[in-house]
Amino acid sequence: MKQLIFISLVLLPSISNSQNFIAVGGRIGYTFYNSVWDLQDPAVTNFYPNEPKFYNSYLGVYGEFFGKKYLSTCADVSYHNTSYSFEYNMKNNTGEVIGTNKINTTLQYISVLIQEKIKYGKPKGPEVFFKAGPRVEFQIKKNIDKDFQYIFNDANKTVFGYTLTGGAAWNFTSFQVVAEGFWHGDITKIYSSGFGKLQNNAFGVSLSVGWLNKKK
Repeated sequence: MKQLIFISLVLLPSISNSQNFIAVGGRIGYTFYNSVWDLQDPAVTNFYPNEPKFYNSYLGVYGEFFGKKYLSTCADVSYHNTSYSFEYNMKNNTGEVIGTNKINTTLQYISVLIQEKIKYGKPKGPEVFFKAGPRVEFQIKKNIDKDFQYIFNDANKTVFGYTLTGGAAWNFTSFQVVAEGFWHGDITKIYSSGFGKLQNNAFGVSLSVGWLNKKK
């Protein structure tokens, strides 16, 4: 999170003073994971028979540059917190299941995304668009339960992927509001061994507020 704040303080003033920028602002979002959890290690499956649930929220800054009538380039830097929630059975002294409990393992990343944007809008209506481009994520922090340290301690610190985005922007005199839906596809596996793999894919939604370049 500190890294994102530092990047924002450094980049936003220079971006906003650039003649090439169209808009710059902040973004919040949430993703719904469709992860490939294919790990058949008995040390895990004997105690955690179900696949984990995945949660991911993020906070970021974005900029849009080099605009033409229907095309532009977009950059996004965000902090996101990915949580893996594992459920296990609680048993009494006789081995009878008396309930369930959960433990969480968390990985934190800084994500950098560059996309090319195709857009179309009417003067009195919203601008609709589609974006696509490469993404790289850098792990900056982790909080790992002891049962999963041998997995997540060996997780890849850098993850490469791509993002496909569709949405609409409402442009006002000096600011804009943007609603998006997106698909994050990871090319790099988070973890891979002889017991299987973990690879993240996710659908998400975001809401952004940005400042428009009045000189454009």
